Amino acid sequence: MKNVVYSLGAISTAGLQYLSERGINVINGPRKYNYDQIKSFKDEISVLIYPDIPFPTEILVELPNLKLIARCGVGVDKLPLLQLKEKQVFVTNTAGVNTDSVAELTVCLMLCLTHRVTKVIDLYKTGISKLYQDNLTGNLLKNMTVGLIGYGNISQKVEQILSVFGTDILIYNHRPKNIRYGCQVDLQELLANSDIVSLHIPLVEETRNLINSKTIAQMNDGVFLVNTSRGGLIEKNALEKGLRSGKIAGAALDTVDHEPLNPNSSLFKIPNLLITPHVGAQTTETIIGTDLMVAKEVTDFIKSGILQHRVI
Repeated sequence: MKNVVYSLGAISTAGLQYLSERGINVINGPRKYNYDQIKSFKDEISVLIYPDIPFPTEILVELPNLKLIARCGVGVDKLPLLQLKEKQVFVTNTAGVNTDSVAELTVCLMLCLTHRVTKVIDLYKTGISKLYQDNLTGNLLKNMTVGLIGYGNISQKVEQILSVFGTDILIYNHRPKNIRYGCQVDLQELLANSDIVSLHIPLVEETRNLINSKTIAQMNDGVFLVNTSRGGLIEKNALEKGLRSGKIAGAALDTVDHEPLNPNSSLFKIPNLLITPHVGAQTTETIIGTDLMVAKEVTDFIKSGILQHRVI
């Protein structure tokens, strides 16, 4: 049996070169499933290099010798972890590589909300009669309290960047942490005292729809909400209601529950909602770093069975 590495979606030249130099050839398939192609190698595929797309469990039947799924990214909520564990298939991710990129976008979105960037750009395009109008006035991030839900790599980087602004920072994490710049509080205190709430937690059963009608009601009137983590953390109807009522002054989402978002989605009709198409980690440096990390993980696994970034 050969060790065939199959990639759903092409990895970068840097990643391919790393693998090739170590005698590992990769079959680059499309980003979506090509069942005929997979079936033609089904007894030989031992490693899948996997993007951020749902995993059809029926494919496991077609891959009897699959040993590793190497995620190009951090989130594993779209993988059937229990079934993979039962099949003794390892899963790795690239935690940490996207930290700077996602953290920068997070703070960028905060600034877009507080300085009303998208609104003033749109207004300027339609024409304004004079400068310095009241409806163009924003607020300083410096004078706000930002609540970070979760305290992993990205949240800690956001915290560090915000500290330069002089922002007050509250942090909620499910267990105690050594906080660098902010103050750790419980979730209810964070929601009640934050001008901006930013989500930095994985999507698991316990966190799905964490932001809902009940938690939104606990927030300050006129709060800003930022999500660069996972769309399923926010209950869509509750978000829409909060935005339309003004309870939430504005929200910025880099991810939604079902991606890509349908152009006819009601979310696009909400003027105080800013949505980007999951581009938090989509920087050249992060893509190359991710692919190199995956390439090294795959190489170590094939050559020696070692996994540095194992999830299961």
